[in-house]
Amino acid sequence: MQLLNHDIPMPRQDPPTWAGMVEDCLQCVRQVRKELYDGEDPSIAFAVDQVFAADLISQLWQDMRVQVMEHDRLYVPADIAKRNELDLGLMRKALSVDTDRGCDGTARDGSCDCANMPGAAMRLVVPAYQQTMRELVKRTELLLLEGWEGARKLPGDKRQMLRRVVVETRARLGLIAQRGYDTMSRRPEMGGLMRGWWRLRGRFM
Repeated sequence: MQLLNHDIPMPRQDPPTWAGMVEDCLQCVRQVRKELYDGEDPSIAFAVDQVFAADLISQLWQDMRVQVMEHDRLYVPADIAKRNELDLGLMRKALSVDTDRGCDGTARDGSCDCANMPGAAMRLVVPAYQQTMRELVKRTELLLLEGWEGARKLPGDKRQMLRRVVVETRARLGLIAQRGYDTMSRRPEMGGLMRGWWRLRGRFM
């Protein structure tokens, strides 16, 4: 994962709680934050950490399918999954089956876009996954906006740089919502028009 063109460590997979995942992500982004703000005000430092952590988390939500299929990494907090009746073990299996089979249940030959078409196994878990992701997106946006509110005391040039991170993160979360909170069946991609609209909105933040 990257923040401000810097590679950052990945958080621990299979987090047991949302609070634990946020804390882990705050640790992951701390070094990058020090390049933007390394001042003495701990409230500003923590606020910037929150913005960067929300950005990292939003990337994990967008890349959920890739993270599981290619790296066998899952970042859905167990407490949130349980509340929304999402079976994380079944989710892993569904993604594995969906990846290995084509549109008609046969091996894919690369001639069709089967990777973006949910199979029978996937359809079993997608509704609970969507409900889980809906809650996680809301929590991530609250984390982002809380951080942005506390970081407004940054100097002008650094505040502008952080504003861009906030805008991109909100755009990513908005895209996930627009796609029905399903990042298992396919990875949501942002078109140029939508990206421009979010940048325009960012001017009024």
